[in-house]
Amino acid sequence: MNNPRPCSICGNSRVLVGRDEGGAGTCGGCAIQATGANASRANLDYLCDSCGEAGDLYAAHRCARCVLTDRVSDLLGDENAVISPQLLPFADALVAAAAPRNVLAWLRRSGSARLVAELASTGTPVTHEVLDQLLQSPRMAAVDYLRKLLIATNALPDRLEPLARLEPWLDAQLVDQPAEHQRLVRPFAQWVVLRKARRAASRGRYTGGSANADREDIRQALVLLSWLSERHLTIDDLTQTHLDEFMALARSKRRRAVRAFTAWTAARRITPELIIARRRDDTPSRFIAEEHHLDLLRRCLITSGPTPLDVKVAGSLILLYGVRLSKIHQLTTARLSRDDRGTYLAIDSVPVLLPPNLAQLVDQLIAEPPRTFGLRPTAPAMTTYLFPGRPPTRPISPASLGTRLRRHGIPVGAARNTALIALAAELPAAVIADLFGLTYKTASAWSNYAQADWTAYLNSRPTTDPQHQDP
Repeated sequence: MNNPRPCSICGNSRVLVGRDEGGAGTCGGCAIQATGANASRANLDYLCDSCGEAGDLYAAHRCARCVLTDRVSDLLGDENAVISPQLLPFADALVAAAAPRNVLAWLRRSGSARLVAELASTGTPVTHEVLDQLLQSPRMAAVDYLRKLLIATNALPDRLEPLARLEPWLDAQLVDQPAEHQRLVRPFAQWVVLRKARRAASRGRYTGGSANADREDIRQALVLLSWLSERHLTIDDLTQTHLDEFMALARSKRRRAVRAFTAWTAARRITPELIIARRRDDTPSRFIAEEHHLDLLRRCLITSGPTPLDVKVAGSLILLYGVRLSKIHQLTTARLSRDDRGTYLAIDSVPVLLPPNLAQLVDQLIAEPPRTFGLRPTAPAMTTYLFPGRPPTRPISPASLGTRLRRHGIPVGAARNTALIALAAELPAAVIADLFGLTYKTASAWSNYAQADWTAYLNSRPTTDPQHQDP
């Protein structure tokens, strides 16, 4: 029913339910005529009463897409089923989705569908500000998903969500704080944290991880002030002894965050110059045994088997090249290129020649049907992600991808460390940095850790094609 084909008797594209004398498929009407059966026994033409297309009918002799068209109008339209110009691109994308039955199920069950129906019924535009006001409600996940859908279909303008969320989060954090804490932390957040965030965003370098680090800076400033208050002290009383006591059991994340705050208070002469000793960076400690590493890599590179394709491809990129999840989740099909040598993937600035099995897995991943209803955006140009999220017009989050990998037995951090130490023992830091998206400082640290001396290599290496470098 999902795959109509030309009938061998009438030639029309129909659902084939029988066979002629030669064994070729025939439609219901021709099969009834050929056998002389009673035509009233069954409706075997499978033609939609609305559009006339043959296929798997959904309800009342109508196909799923025609039913979906009516239900989207009911959901988003006014009493006359007229949809507002702002939501019309969103409605068109729902109706044109690759899997209309999945959209119908989403309309029945999704909190995001109920939310957009409520917003549409008000008759007022759905803006980012309107959605932001709902973020503190129990329906936060529904708000997030609806925002992604509206952006994907051009019903809302895109925005850098990690940065846009930071200032409302700050307001929510400060609302219950003592006035003296607010007077200190708000200017610190505005002039240090948010200013740095906007500067990074203007260069296209602000991510969800950046926002988490900025939140930690603000959060630890509040923690320090609360710690002082518990001891009946204020920021004016802060001494090196107090700070040493506060930092005694602190992890590196707190040290970095508190250092940013105390540097700001010292610059404004609120506190004296205070020192937070930098801990010597620990060498990597999480690795997996070489045999286990190779076993995981073999499992990922097998082109068949039960492991999901996205897990195989992402796992291979980590196990082979030590690529961070923050880079993997943003990879697009535009980063792929091919020539007579094979398939290349530009993980960073230089294309890397993929092993044949991994190249085949990447092709299978691209061809895989969407796990959701396959929303098609209305924009003329579309970014196709190797690891689509929900909706598939946005990439999967690094956290979600990491969870999927760990669920299938791939320890992300340990696997990445094992791959990088192997690369550092074979390649110079400059090559590792160019190929796999590490900074030169980080690549050098791995090379030093692997105790690799590449002076002889750099002096003797042959000239290579700058367009394609193999790892």
